[in-house]
Amino acid sequence: MIHTDAVLDFNTMSEIMESGYTRIPVYDTERSNIVDILYVKDLAFVDPDDCTTLKTVTKFYNHPVHFVFHDTKLDAMLEEFKKGKSHLAIVQKVNNEGEGDPFYEVLGLVTLEDVIEEIIKSEILDESDLYTDNRNRKKVDPDKNKRDFSAFKHERESKVKISPQLMLAVHRFLATEVSLFSPLQISDKVLLRILKHPDVIQEIKFNENDKRSQQHYLYQRGKPVDFFVLILQGRVEVEAGNENMKFETGPFSYYGVMALTAPCLGECFTFNITQAKISQNITSKQCRFLKERGRECDIILKQQFNKHQVNIE
Repeated sequence: MIHTDAVLDFNTMSEIMESGYTRIPVYDTERSNIVDILYVKDLAFVDPDDCTTLKTVTKFYNHPVHFVFHDTKLDAMLEEFKKGKSHLAIVQKVNNEGEGDPFYEVLGLVTLEDVIEEIIKSEILDESDLYTDNRNRKKVDPDKNKRDFSAFKHERESKVKISPQLMLAVHRFLATEVSLFSPLQISDKVLLRILKHPDVIQEIKFNENDKRSQQHYLYQRGKPVDFFVLILQGRVEVEAGNENMKFETGPFSYYGVMALTAPCLGECFTFNITQAKISQNITSKQCRFLKERGRECDIILKQQFNKHQVNIE
């Protein structure tokens, strides 16, 4: 599955190709809220350098999303697929448990191949299958037919790209709202070159199975830090003060300004990032900018920054 706000850059399109699927459900906000279906062939005329949003592509093709109920019989399901509307359907049921109005709960998806496999009582394997036996969950060789698309990527190209509009918004926000990035401290041209540097943008994913991992914390109480953080998308949970007051902040909130001006003296807050993740340490006088999409996190980080001198090749 992929989020509707995903940016179709080189990394995102590589992940889509490596998945081996020809049809991918597109969700909005929550993974249970499926709003579109992406066909891989729709990406034939999409240039990764344009950083087109997935929503733009899905709105253009507007493929219908086929929903079926969980108690639908296989023969009826096969007849639906034979009509040619779609070879993939989202399985749902009416959830009327608890208080409140009933609602549709998404259980999963079913494909034409799944139906045929159950009818003939045999597995149909292709080059994209992860299991040779869906019942016993017997996996295929993980290296079989695995392709590495990194060879087609220029070594100076950013790993993850953001839209030009977001890049401009970040640039103007830093220049006007954060005094250390103002034109009096650093020129607009140099600041823009920092944001566009290929080592600045990286992408990682939030681990749903280990939500309390230490990697989900940007800052922790009593641990000195030497980096600045700007949240671009998503929300973070902040815990501060002796009362351990908790509150959430959203896009364009930032922390760690003092780390850019003076050595950290150990006076640190605790920031529990529920939907963002840090994967590596950085040295002093470096900046971090975070971008989080739903449960997937982009971390824009690691650029040497000095208030008086910036080395950009």
